Amino acid sequence: MKRIALVAIVLFAGFFASAHFAMAQTAPIVKLPVPYVSEVPDGRWVGSWKNACEEASITMLQAYYSGQKTISIANAKAFMQNLFNIEHKLWNSDANTDTARTLKLITDDSDFNGRIVLAPTVEDIKAELDAGRPVIVPLNGFTLGNKNIPFLASGSGYHMFVIIGYDAATGEFITNDTGDTINGPGHRYKYARLMNAIHDYNYTDAKTDGPARVIFTYPKLAKTATSHRIYFLIGDVKQYVSHPLVFVEKGWSWSWVNIVPSSWLVGFKDGAVINN
Repeated sequence: MKRIALVAIVLFAGFFASAHFAMAQTAPIVKLPVPYVSEVPDGRWVGSWKNACEEASITMLQAYYSGQKTISIANAKAFMQNLFNIEHKLWNSDANTDTARTLKLITDDSDFNGRIVLAPTVEDIKAELDAGRPVIVPLNGFTLGNKNIPFLASGSGYHMFVIIGYDAATGEFITNDTGDTINGPGHRYKYARLMNAIHDYNYTDAKTDGPARVIFTYPKLAKTATSHRIYFLIGDVKQYVSHPLVFVEKGWSWSWVNIVPSSWLVGFKDGAVINN
């Protein structure tokens, strides 16, 4: 009996080890090809570039949704400078741009769109990444605990970057951390650490103690693989683009059209048709 029990234990242990190894080998790693942009492209923490994490996050996804594999420092700076100028006109400041203001810049001044989501779960974020849609997150940098980011001890610690993937085997999100000048591209944070750090900026007390909100992003122009119908997406509405001349009139590029699952697209309500 002891011999049989010992053999059974050995076999079970071998099976468990094999199953564990197989799970480790097949645990998914998702990493979207989002070009990296630092909030200090020149490496100098001066002027507007001291608080440019929001603009850098938008710039990365502007490139990603426009089909760019890389973005030059010069082009990144030019796009970010335009956002600084817009923010000064709208709010007299380009510092501490919360999710609402960031979304307005995305909607009005970029080639992609987004929506604010309150209290997302790890699985919610992973589902977006699985679908090829990066997530913009506002964070309390002190809680984030990245020593490579030079937050002022007397400041709010407000930070923002883009989640570009995850590693299921290690339980880590993969990010393009705009403020990490040493290890920003592909920087990894454990799920719990990042989720605990998610907080929006609070203009009332000038602290990063707002609700846990993020921005789920998506293309402005989309179609399914089985249809020629192209839609303009904004908020929770999809608008059919009725004629190719609309692209000319609005200065859109055909490369901006993303192929999306029909199961996702049907979640948008039908809006007014866009005619030329």
